[in-house]
Amino acid sequence: MRKKVTMEMVAKAAGVSRATVSLVARNSPLVSDATRELITKTMKDMDYVADRAAARLRSNSSGTVGLIVPNLINPFFIDFLAGAERTMADEGRVILLANSYDDMERQEDILQRFREHSVDGIILCPAVGTPPELLSRIVNWGIPVIQAMRAVSPTESDYAGTDNASGMLSAVRHLTSLGHQRIVFVSVSSRSSARAERVGAFHQGLAEADGVEGTIIETEFSLDGAIEAGARIKDEAADATGIICFNDIVAAGVMQGLRQSGAVPGETHAIIGFGDLPVARMAYPQLTTVATNPGNTGSSASTLLARRLRKPDAPFERVLTVPSLVVRGSTFSL
Repeated sequence: MRKKVTMEMVAKAAGVSRATVSLVARNSPLVSDATRELITKTMKDMDYVADRAAARLRSNSSGTVGLIVPNLINPFFIDFLAGAERTMADEGRVILLANSYDDMERQEDILQRFREHSVDGIILCPAVGTPPELLSRIVNWGIPVIQAMRAVSPTESDYAGTDNASGMLSAVRHLTSLGHQRIVFVSVSSRSSARAERVGAFHQGLAEADGVEGTIIETEFSLDGAIEAGARIKDEAADATGIICFNDIVAAGVMQGLRQSGAVPGETHAIIGFGDLPVARMAYPQLTTVATNPGNTGSSASTLLARRLRKPDAPFERVLTVPSLVVRGSTFSL
């Protein structure tokens, strides 16, 4: 078996000191461009890989960050991960990803595993029902934590999320401007800060428009549940012509449920989603939706964590990605 290539071997091959090789490995500006190029080429030719375990002992950093999401089936969190990963890579750290399936016991197990692996910090999209005390527990372990997408406490950590109120208001105002007087919000049944913010803004938007009435229909977060909710609209809100859905996946199911009940999405009912996921452009008619840009929110979460690692005592920040309404064929004027 081939012997592992060490810094000493690279230094000998390049004709420089081990200390100089170490400076290049740490991307230090103290090395001239010519020397850096020589050492970098030598490392590549010798297939040298830095010993991160040793570096961790010297720097007290694992170079890893834990990220917990509640549902990887939802493409929203794939985009969120991509944004978080790009920004964290710029910080020289790797993300360890885990899926809690919105289960607090599983979330607790993951957190303990992250603790065992000495992650530098954690980005947590909390499982439904997570108590605020969890954040202070994590901080007491000596691990910085960022809340993302769902907030369980406004005072225990930094937060990166979507401006859900702004997004919902834009959806309600769009429908009322088109003349819709009875609007349904098809929401997921699980209780989270995101749901609470959207429900609150839904009622606010209705109050702003004279004579407009609203109904909330709840569903589990699944395609089958959304289809069933769409079919229920004719019974629970027979005179409704406008529908806002918790996300684009729910909207796709609601459109199918409407068709099963004899309605025609985009003609009998104007429909708005939330997220601007690929399914919004695959739907027929294409879905008007609130674009939330989860990649930007993921990037913000990583930026907040990097800042917290550099400045542990800095004041907490709350960063919201402001969504925008993307109008397509599923909404119409009465």
